[in-house]
Amino acid sequence: MDLVVGYQCVCQLPYSGPNCSTQLMPCLRHRCRNGAQCLPDERYTDYTCRCPPGFTGQFSPEFTCINDDDDNDNNNNDNNNHFTLFQ
Repeated sequence: MDLVVGYQCVCQLPYSGPNCSTQLMPCLRHRCRNGAQCLPDERYTDYTCRCPPGFTGQFSPEFTCINDDDDNDNNNNDNNNHFTLFQ
C-alpha cells in the first residue's frame, strides 16, 4: 500500500513485520511432549498441543500426553481412537 511517506505492507499469515519478512512460528518453542503435535492457532499467536490417538494430556507446566489405557479399564471401550486438545 503506497503512503505519502513510504509504504505499508499488508501481510498474509503467517508473515508479519514492516516488510512481511518475519514468519510467525508459535510452535518453534512449544512445550508439547510425548508425541503431542503442536498446532498454531488461526492468527499464529498461540498454539495447541494435540495428543496422538489413545492419549490425552494437560499442561503442568509442560503439555504431556499420557496413555488412556488406565482410564479405559473402568469405562466403556468403544475402540475409537481419540485425542484431546488443550491450550
